[in-house]
Amino acid sequence: MANRPSLSASGCAVVITLLASSFTTVLTRDAPTSTDTVPGFNHSAYHDLQTIYSYMNSLPSESDLASVYSAATTYEGNDILVLRVSAVGDDSLPVVWIDCGMHGIEWIGPATCMWIIENLLNGYGADEQVTTLLNEFNFHIMPVVNPDGYDYTWTKDRLWIKNRVPDGDSLNCHGVNINRNFNISFGGYDSANRHCDDTYHGIEAFSEAESQGVRDALSNLHAMSGIKAYISIMAWGQKWMVPYGHIYEFPENMDEQLRVAEVGVKAIAELYGTQYEFGNAAIMHGGTSGTSSDWAYEVLGVPYSFSLLIRDQGLFGFFLPSQFILPTAEETWHGIAAALLATI
Repeated sequence: MANRPSLSASGCAVVITLLASSFTTVLTRDAPTSTDTVPGFNHSAYHDLQTIYSYMNSLPSESDLASVYSAATTYEGNDILVLRVSAVGDDSLPVVWIDCGMHGIEWIGPATCMWIIENLLNGYGADEQVTTLLNEFNFHIMPVVNPDGYDYTWTKDRLWIKNRVPDGDSLNCHGVNINRNFNISFGGYDSANRHCDDTYHGIEAFSEAESQGVRDALSNLHAMSGIKAYISIMAWGQKWMVPYGHIYEFPENMDEQLRVAEVGVKAIAELYGTQYEFGNAAIMHGGTSGTSSDWAYEVLGVPYSFSLLIRDQGLFGFFLPSQFILPTAEETWHGIAAALLATI
């Protein structure tokens, strides 16, 4: 084993000071302000739930391509909003579903979904890739799967992951991890039956309004027009993962999903040189049960089902500074667009 480089006490202090300064920047300077109002939306800052939802609700009056619906209502009474972007205005085209914000702590997810919405709405008729995609697919985008948890990270606890449903027992714990609550190997790998754990899977599969909303919306869309691709954007790790996560086995169309994933990661690297790994979720990330991407592929039959862990690789982790929002969102959309074009 190679000798580890030594670091003086003063050097440690410098590193710690720099990291602490960066984390403090993320926690303070991106608070919602009065300048983040409809119709403008600052894609270089993080935004609270109210700002995101206000902007989403304003978009149908700004663009004929946009419509908004609620997939479900949470325990705390928040709608789980989905924005449909459609060039044809009906449900005749196959669907591309993109969701973000499964875990409250992952602020970069909703920010990226909002950037994707902006690109789709502004790019039709002006950008060749976007125009091609919207002539082939309807997009349904859910920027905040877990609005209660996301809102809680703004008001109480920046590190919160789960939703906010109370456990109803003497422990006074709250929340279910939404990405352990889908009906695929429920209660298996990397899920907990203890209410207070961050990976708590809930009392049963689809016990939560958030997972029910994703399930019901996807099921209805699948019945109407079929779903071409399911893409769930999370943080962090720079990985493009295909099923399965709950077992160490490969899907039947593994080669095809890997082909498309490789197109995506190569496109991501084109903009800023950001390097992604791609491959099987269980092998890359460890076994994880009850996930939305496994459920979409195995139960619903979506042929392309991807989980993306976007920037970074751990330097900032969940506390990605706001100066990295746009580069992250730009490269993520560039990769997704290229991957989807490769399925046509």
